Amino acid sequence: METLTQKNSLITKSNIFILLGYIFIGFFSAYYSLHFFFIAAGFLIAILFTYLILFRTRTFFILLFVLLFVQQAFISYYTVYKGVKASQGSIVSRADDLIWMILLVIVFIKMIRNKESITVDNYDFSVLLLVLFSIFSILVNRRSLFWGGASILIMVKGYMIYFIVDKLKFKRKHIKYFLVIYFVSLLIIALIGLLQAVGLNPPMFKPQTRFGVKMINSIFNEHTQFGSIMAIAVALSLALLLKYKNKWYYFFIFLFTVCIILSTLRRSLLSVLVILLLVPLLDKGVSKKIYLPIIVVLAVFILIFHNQLLILIHYTFSDYIYNFYKTPRGQFYNGAFNILKHKFFYGEGPGTFAGNISALKMSKIYFKYNVSYDSIRYCTDAYYAHILGEIGMVGFILYFIMLGNVYKKINYLERYLKKENDSLILALTLFMKFVLIIGIMESSVSSFFEIVIKTAPLFATLGIISSYYRNKIHDENKSFQ
Repeated sequence: METLTQKNSLITKSNIFILLGYIFIGFFSAYYSLHFFFIAAGFLIAILFTYLILFRTRTFFILLFVLLFVQQAFISYYTVYKGVKASQGSIVSRADDLIWMILLVIVFIKMIRNKESITVDNYDFSVLLLVLFSIFSILVNRRSLFWGGASILIMVKGYMIYFIVDKLKFKRKHIKYFLVIYFVSLLIIALIGLLQAVGLNPPMFKPQTRFGVKMINSIFNEHTQFGSIMAIAVALSLALLLKYKNKWYYFFIFLFTVCIILSTLRRSLLSVLVILLLVPLLDKGVSKKIYLPIIVVLAVFILIFHNQLLILIHYTFSDYIYNFYKTPRGQFYNGAFNILKHKFFYGEGPGTFAGNISALKMSKIYFKYNVSYDSIRYCTDAYYAHILGEIGMVGFILYFIMLGNVYKKINYLERYLKKENDSLILALTLFMKFVLIIGIMESSVSSFFEIVIKTAPLFATLGIISSYYRNKIHDENKSFQ
């Protein structure tokens, strides 16, 4: 039987030291307002991950999730309550982009040193096409290669995560460690949020309201982060329920869905309802008996939270039907449609519209298409407007072709690994399908695929399962020799 105390365990002195050291820096700077330590804490992650990828390749990916959760908590605390400038908070929040760039370079160096060949599948090819077309848009619009290149890298962040993780070697026990620690992390985050709901706020955060009702956000101090993470937690619990048939997962689905409702994040609640409806299409072997408890749970939600649900429905109609084009999101979509009227095929170029880079450099495109200055701080709230505005309709189609190839790759891995009838692996392949759908839905009003703690559960898991599959193929070929 596998335990967490065996030789390759994550519970080692060095790993515990790393985690405690990072948390100490964060809390030390929190209580003494030392902004230097705040910035250092963010970049420390990059240094730690570089060390882990070089010397601890089997465990770094699990610490990645834990450290990034902690990082987000400190970012939220400092930017809201310590008066740190938004630019400083942005430096730390973008530390994960630096991490992936460092790791990508290291992986390429290792591949060249080991004379490894690169195989290209449909997913790789679709990403290459998207990047090349985005570069074409930069050139034809005569935009900055530096800022445009940075925007492209952020756009394909998910692929970078996948590519890096795919080059590591994973055994089943490593995948099990990953799942246990990630699930426990989600559970802790949910419980902190529920403590907020009953008036026990974390010491560093204050209660907030939205739509006139109390709102919970756990460690993030941002309901959009918390709600999306809880939607991912529901997806993981549902996948584990369908493959392990353990009734405890009904409780976890209920728990995480309560957190979504109390976060007031409408898009995450809607995405959870959609994946529940799509279960028969995504998992054709599912028993119809699974739906009766789910229907009962939904009925209980409606009875308990009918007031909150009515409030969310009311404001949804107000924001997205009656007054959409008066909202910042509406202005971004209106601006994107105006861009398409002038540059339908290739847009205004990467780094110019409705993204972090465009806000950082105060792109003139906003003023060109009459997007108000006050709306720019919501620039990451309309991802499809971002894609349409920067790389046009052709780029938008290429982006969805890339996401389609992600789904095809998941299906391919599932078909091959299905013959083992391993509940762990099959649950993770189903989980990836759920998260992909959540990401597609939420990206209409957020930048889901560019936020690492949201997109990594999909693309890191894809890299892990892909690596596991490749190692299985290698072992099987060796056994026939």
